[in-house]
Amino acid sequence: MSRKKVSEKSIEQGKKNLIPLNKRSPEEKRAIIEKAAAARTLAAQKRKTIKEVAEAILKIEGKDLTSCIDNEALKEKAAKLDLSIYDVMYIKMIDQSLKGSVKAFETVRDSAGDKPITKTETDINIINESDHTLLNRIANRLGIETSEVIDGSYTEL
Repeated sequence: MSRKKVSEKSIEQGKKNLIPLNKRSPEEKRAIIEKAAAARTLAAQKRKTIKEVAEAILKIEGKDLTSCIDNEALKEKAAKLDLSIYDVMYIKMIDQSLKGSVKAFETVRDSAGDKPITKTETDINIINESDHTLLNRIANRLGIETSEVIDGSYTEL
């Protein structure tokens, strides 16, 4: 979009014509605010989020998309299908994993549901010594006789 060159004189004249909202009548002020709100709403409706743009692009389909696939065997099989850009990107990732890319391999493997599960064991002692002391004090105030704590719960005598 090209912009018109504006002279300094016209800028100064424009500034003289500006009247702040606090010096306008309530009717003028309301009309200006409503017009600005309408313009903001229209601009927001026109503006697309990156997610919407990405979704639209990834849904583009066509047989000519396979031209960017390097692996001839994959390209041959893909040419028989109507693929979206998303599909072609995944095929290219498979191609990269076949060429030795560990990151591409991990992504393809994980997408296929073969992600290895890492198990970690932790020994968590939920109630510590100060908690035991507090619980005993509370039990004494309530007049409850307790035995030793068994598996995190008090047993009444």
